[in-house]
Amino acid sequence: MRLRQLALLSLASTAGAQAATLPCRGQRIDSIVVFAEAPTVVGVRRVPVIGTFIRETHATTRPEIVRGYLLLGVGDRCDPLRLSESERILRAQPFLADASIDVLPGDRGGVRLEVRTIDEFSLVLSGSLSDEPPSVRSARTGSGNLSGLGISTTAAWRHRPWYDDRIELRIADYQFAGRPNILSMSLVRDQFGRDDRAELTLPFRTDVQRFAWRTLVGESRTRAPFAQRDSGRLVLGYSREYAEAGGIIRVGPPGQLSLFGLAISNERAFPDSAAELVTSTGFIADTAAAFTGRFAELKAARINALMGIRGLRFMRVRGFDALRGTQDIPIGLQLGTLVGRSLNAFGAKSNDVFVSSDIYVGAGVPRLTYQLQFHGEGRRPRGIREWDNLVGSARITRHSRPTDWRTRIMTVEWSGTSRALVPHSLSLGIADGGMRGFRDATAIGGRRAIFRFDEQVYAGSPFNYADFGFSLFSDVGRLWDGDVPYGTTTPMRWSVGASLLLAVPVRSTQMWRLEFAVPVNRAEGGDSWELRLSRRDITSFFWRPPTDVANARSRAVPASIYNWP
Repeated sequence: MRLRQLALLSLASTAGAQAATLPCRGQRIDSIVVFAEAPTVVGVRRVPVIGTFIRETHATTRPEIVRGYLLLGVGDRCDPLRLSESERILRAQPFLADASIDVLPGDRGGVRLEVRTIDEFSLVLSGSLSDEPPSVRSARTGSGNLSGLGISTTAAWRHRPWYDDRIELRIADYQFAGRPNILSMSLVRDQFGRDDRAELTLPFRTDVQRFAWRTLVGESRTRAPFAQRDSGRLVLGYSREYAEAGGIIRVGPPGQLSLFGLAISNERAFPDSAAELVTSTGFIADTAAAFTGRFAELKAARINALMGIRGLRFMRVRGFDALRGTQDIPIGLQLGTLVGRSLNAFGAKSNDVFVSSDIYVGAGVPRLTYQLQFHGEGRRPRGIREWDNLVGSARITRHSRPTDWRTRIMTVEWSGTSRALVPHSLSLGIADGGMRGFRDATAIGGRRAIFRFDEQVYAGSPFNYADFGFSLFSDVGRLWDGDVPYGTTTPMRWSVGASLLLAVPVRSTQMWRLEFAVPVNRAEGGDSWELRLSRRDITSFFWRPPTDVANARSRAVPASIYNWP
């Protein structure tokens, strides 16, 4: 039965492709047909074993889920902006590899929309083994598209000798309650503490949208790393509690609009009074004096005014941050600003003004683009001229495609803090924002700058099953001490390396990267080389700042309303 359905779907899709497409010019929409395909549906015909495995483990996205993202319905007039934005929103979903919409002649004098989507591979399965007990050291399993409902679920476990094992549970429903709302929940337990978070949001996906909103609640307990000693790493623990609810409304026409809104936020941060050493056999109390008076308890409830301007158009490109995957590059300007005033509510003790701002600027043509992204935030206690809790991060990226099979990417990233109240430190060794080849670098600081150069080459698509390629890269960066306890200013560090790249299925934006990096001037105590395997999608609209910078930021700032996807 399943094979027959796939055959009928393939025949219908072929027949639709043979019909002449029409321009979208206000015709009445008679019907909408969705053709949802499993990943690698073409290539598996030549690899029967893989085809059988995919059919048994993958549930194709249900047509009603695809329809839920469309900005057009039966009986509406075909609007080119709503049509192109519907395509873009579908392509941005993490469970879809690609999407397109064709306009064809209808049966009743109007037009028929044929929506075609290709799924990402949904099975999540990984782990690690050891020749010492316990033999299984880690495991991760789940689905990126549970039962074809657009729901991601993952469970992970990692063994930690002498410490509590890491346990991680995550769920994200990208179409909660039959609407394009996103419900995400996570629960993490590890040797450093916990991180629990729940969020329900309707993000501002498109200029056609009238309003967006978000509710958030969370609690965490962790330890920030500082100086490396012979007996272990010095850390300072802290706890955070936060909640936020707010929304924005659009004013003005698509392509040239403003956003206004309000939000209520509440946040508390509690640094520990004493530091600890993380050793090979457990935590040991320490009497480090450098933290005395440096970090402070924060209890802040605020009412926040949200303001933004947005003048963007989206340019469809292929092969920028993925080998052949399609992504939509925003061209133009977007600015989002929050100004908060403290309230005497929820047990808050703060009396301050808080400001946070996000800026995006994009320019270019299909083979050459420039993108600038910046986030900054800070607070000023009333009656005091100096600002504190200053946290900033920025990235400038240049993509160029000299040929159809080669992409050159140059990136400059900067992060910094000043007088931050939450314990934190920046490092060159962090996995999601540091330098490749410096995983074991122990130096920390308050400011960091990194230049990255990647030459990415698409080598082909074997059996039309996956996109394969490789890249050569180099990273150059350094730290400055800033005002972080035990911070140091490092010399310029440099690394070179090569990567094998794999995207499954073809045209997927989810890419496997096997990176081999060698530090040219190795940091003290660092390795002579590093091998790193990762799978991620970096084609999204906004850059996510590295984890160590995000840890210093306010948790109850509704930036995600603006920053989708």
